[in-house]
Amino acid sequence: MGPKTVLVHVDDAASCEARFEVALQLSSSYGAHLVGLYVHRLYALEWNALTIENVVSRENDEEGIRLREVLQERSLKAGMNLEWRSIKVKDELEMGLHARYADLMIVGQPEPSAHLYTSPDFPAALTLAVARPVLVIPHNYKIAPIGVNILIAWNRSREATRAVADALVLLKRAQKVTVLVLGRAEGPLVAGDEPGADIALNLARHGVNVEVRYDEAEEEDKTVGERILAHAFQVGADLIVMGAYGHWRIREFLVGGVTRSLVRQSRVPVLMSH
Repeated sequence: MGPKTVLVHVDDAASCEARFEVALQLSSSYGAHLVGLYVHRLYALEWNALTIENVVSRENDEEGIRLREVLQERSLKAGMNLEWRSIKVKDELEMGLHARYADLMIVGQPEPSAHLYTSPDFPAALTLAVARPVLVIPHNYKIAPIGVNILIAWNRSREATRAVADALVLLKRAQKVTVLVLGRAEGPLVAGDEPGADIALNLARHGVNVEVRYDEAEEEDKTVGERILAHAFQVGADLIVMGAYGHWRIREFLVGGVTRSLVRQSRVPVLMSH
């Protein structure tokens, strides 16, 4: 069974169009209810950027009204009805409350020019907070079918296992799935004696067309994240599935290095779970 409620973060970033098209594509494919979650622009600004002009011009949030009308019209053309929600707090905890009642949340990769509105680590922090899979769409993404050729970053961890389970419906539909094991990686991506074999067998029993690929860390100058992205390019993956890593300290999310680099650098969508 696929997702029945898809929640997409909408804003006035240039990448929002592609992000929303992906949400429409997946919602239509699985017959899911689509929810647009919008943050009032005034409250999305950093406080040091607020001015009297900002407050006056954004008090009625005309951009939010325009976005709602445009996206609702596009949804109706696609044969779907868009549920619109608007909140005034832009952080992973507030947005996570809405995402907990959805099966999938779609967000955009932060754009370098939009630093006032979105932290570079926001998608990863949201994944750690929400207990739901989060699909991150690159800011320069060109709209295309997602899930035809999928790469799984596998390390036998709880987070990676959760990500595979959350992505199973997509994996079963894919034409090709590659389980990538980085054999000599240090830290959380260390593999066992038979890396990838057991998860590949489990997926095959679900009817997934799966193969295992190994990275022996021959290019020592590359980080784990860079190596995952290199393999994704080599196999022509249109989606990366991975566990999101981090830990909690004094009410602050600390995002792991592999998660951070993939979220910031990937040119293909990344589905993360924690």
